[in-house]
Amino acid sequence: MKKIKVRLNPYLLIILGIFLLTLVIGAYFSPYLPEFMPVQWGITGASDRYISKMYVLSFIPVISLVMLIVYLIIPRIPVMNTNLDQFRKQYDIFWIVMFAFFFYMYLLTILWSLNVEFNLIQLLAPAFSLTLIIIGFLIEQSRQNPLIGIQTPWTVGNEKVWEKSHQLGALIFKIISLIPLFAIIFPDQAIWFVLIPVLIIIVYSLIYFYLVFDQSRKKKKSRKTA
Repeated sequence: MKKIKVRLNPYLLIILGIFLLTLVIGAYFSPYLPEFMPVQWGITGASDRYISKMYVLSFIPVISLVMLIVYLIIPRIPVMNTNLDQFRKQYDIFWIVMFAFFFYMYLLTILWSLNVEFNLIQLLAPAFSLTLIIIGFLIEQSRQNPLIGIQTPWTVGNEKVWEKSHQLGALIFKIISLIPLFAIIFPDQAIWFVLIPVLIIIVYSLIYFYLVFDQSRKKKKSRKTA
């Protein structure tokens, strides 16, 4: 009788572990939490909106469940898994980072509701910084695909534009990942140290990607006319 070997995906196990830990922590602390919990924080890092405990405790787990389903389904959709085998490891790590970030937010929300006072944005800043640098390394190794990476009409439509853009994009992510760390030193301006990297990524990336695409298009035209 032949033995059937079952190969477990270690990344999936990590994701399932984070998901289950989210459920366990929510269930454990539920009796100790107030009927209304924070869902919104102002620019000073203090909570300014509260809703029913039931909705707050279920929101992140539901989001995590949806993410888990998407994570499992995408590799099985032919249109979506283009070149996925070439960067499957990066794909898995990307989702682990997302699950871990949401879990961290969930934990901070519970701690705040237990009267542990802190500046939420100040504590989110290191996690945001770590997320940025990890994304930087991931997109540096990604291949042209419809899932992971900087998706614009120019990068998706041209492989060379994709490669050049992602090399620079990875460098930008790594550099600006340092900016949110200043929120730890300057908590009163924490929100700006989180928003500035986002604005830099959006503005600089769109301009650069278009320039690379335009340059590539002009080269093609010159070859045709030659």
